[in-house]
Amino acid sequence: NISSYNTVLKAWSRSSDPEAAHRALKVYQTVLNRGNVACLAREALMLENSEQPVEKRIKGHRVGDEFPDSRTFVVLLQSLHNLSLSIGFRDAVDTVESIYQSMKQWDEQMQWSIENGIAPTMARLNDTRGGKNKWKPILNVFSYNTLIKILSKLPTNNSWDESHHCCVRIDALIEEMNSASSPGVR
Repeated sequence: NISSYNTVLKAWSRSSDPEAAHRALKVYQTVLNRGNVACLAREALMLENSEQPVEKRIKGHRVGDEFPDSRTFVVLLQSLHNLSLSIGFRDAVDTVESIYQSMKQWDEQMQWSIENGIAPTMARLNDTRGGKNKWKPILNVFSYNTLIKILSKLPTNNSWDESHHCCVRIDALIEEMNSASSPGVR
């Protein structure tokens, strides 16, 4: 389940191994492959249309326990703290940006699936505070803060250009966070 993946990612985030970031990215790719929203939505529809009670339909199936959550992305981003040393600044920024984009896409796909009634039952139960069809977004204050912290650590060799690039991106993230209409981001 996702807790196991999060534990592995957390271990890589604390590791001093120079390959820790690359290994964490492999774990992340596995999570995304196993938690593909479209596949889980199809599986959920098959399970929900079966004649079995909901407890038996969910038990033993991967629906609901393979979704990356905000902790998945937070610990993944934390594991990238020294990525620019191994692959260079530009590639490290591109990697962080692609992770950020996948977080946004995951939230958008899940919200669309919920609004169209094809999301797995467990995804619809993700946020118990808001009632029916609420999704607790992956992009929340914790994931934004971690993203900002990682971007601030990427510049190498006290490069002014790299620092400026990260500051501009951090400023844009703060603006996005402040203007977000999502109830999960405050």
